[in-house]
Amino acid sequence: MKKGYIDSVSPKFNYDADFIGLNYYGRIPCIPFPITEVTNPGVFEKLGRPHDKMWEYCPSGLEDSLVNFSKLKKPIIITENGLCTDDDNQRIQSIKDHLNYMNNAINKGVDVRGFFTGRHLIILSCILEKVTDLALFQLTQSPWKER
Repeated sequence: MKKGYIDSVSPKFNYDADFIGLNYYGRIPCIPFPITEVTNPGVFEKLGRPHDKMWEYCPSGLEDSLVNFSKLKKPIIITENGLCTDDDNQRIQSIKDHLNYMNNAINKGVDVRGFFTGRHLIILSCILEKVTDLALFQLTQSPWKER
């Protein structure tokens, strides 16, 4: 059987870690190079794959990642997860979808200790040259006062 990435790195990274922090937003296919909506606008439409403003939408990949990282025999905390969209209904559905796949991994014996959404404030993205909303909420006024 072919060894996977986790099998090859686990001896190097496993000895001192108390837990694994996993950031999962979506899948970035490589055909042959990594593609995103930022670098290749419209590519996912052409491929017929669901996506947000940045990545391919693939919540089942969270379950796959959790199962793979569980080979390291450490508790896992999902430290970032989210959807890059302005549509609140899509964002809510994304959280439900990812929680469902996380639950599948837990039912397979993966030790998941926490789940955090990706960003709690707006991310200013230099790549998109505009505000990219990965947040559950956003500030409508600056919390900083000019002096």
